[in-house]
Amino acid sequence: MSLPYAGHLWISPSYISLQNGWALGGYGGTEVMHAQNGLGLAANYFQWNGDVPSSTGTGSMFNLGFLYENTLANVLGVAPGRVPDIRLSIFGLLADSSLELPEKSTITLKNVKQLKYGADLTYQALNWFSVMLRGDTVNYDLDIPGYIFSAITGRLTFCSHYLSGERIYLQYSRYIYGDKMLLAGLWQTKDGGGGWPLVAGAGATQEQYAGQKPDANVIKLQAEIAF
Repeated sequence: MSLPYAGHLWISPSYISLQNGWALGGYGGTEVMHAQNGLGLAANYFQWNGDVPSSTGTGSMFNLGFLYENTLANVLGVAPGRVPDIRLSIFGLLADSSLELPEKSTITLKNVKQLKYGADLTYQALNWFSVMLRGDTVNYDLDIPGYIFSAITGRLTFCSHYLSGERIYLQYSRYIYGDKMLLAGLWQTKDGGGGWPLVAGAGATQEQYAGQKPDANVIKLQAEIAF
């Protein structure tokens, strides 16, 4: 939806049904909901832990995402492309997973609700330079405290406009982690159960780092060309 002065709003619902995700392969494939292929979905959302009697990676997901954008130029009724200008983005994504577990499964976590939300504000000072401030929060389980982390990010962007879209980003992010967001982290349910990986690939973390907090300070330098 796009309205004069009010900006742009995107709403994106989706539904995913997965049957025996553990058997769908773990190499390549299409990325859906930050998970690559059926096996990735099974591990990230359907409690696949490498043990078929406990979980086959079967279930369904309902997802609802939104993005709202507006600029100061649009609010003032000015033609786009003016500088200086300010752009605001507000976004969110809800993932509601329902698991279908084997009859004798010891897993008691049968429904997981996850939510990501945040906002960023960009000041386009010049045609070739902008400053952005962004905040993100990811709640990995709305029903169990501790599975949450946030990030505050500042970014400087330099654009050359020499060919068509050269950009260099320099950004710093500060992460704040909940008590249960650890390297090679494991699920811990309300009834004291759990013990399987939070996300696909968690076993790749070297043993000496397992259970430690991830890095809190991250600096990123990125260059890109679009043509």
